[in-house]
Amino acid sequence: MKIPADVDTARLPSLLALRNVHLTGYHAAHMGWVEPGKTVTMIGDPPRGRGRRRAGAG
Repeated sequence: MKIPADVDTARLPSLLALRNVHLTGYHAAHMGWVEPGKTVTMIGDPPRGRGRRRAGAG
């Protein structure tokens, strides 16, 4: 996830937190060997689910 160079520095903490949430979901799908065509159950808040989906869980 790229953070634009011209972003307001006051927003950096929230952008970095969002990045962490997304990557946590992606990592969970990768470590669980989730592949296209597999059926999985995703439990957690929506941003982590989006990370799992990008990793092939959707």
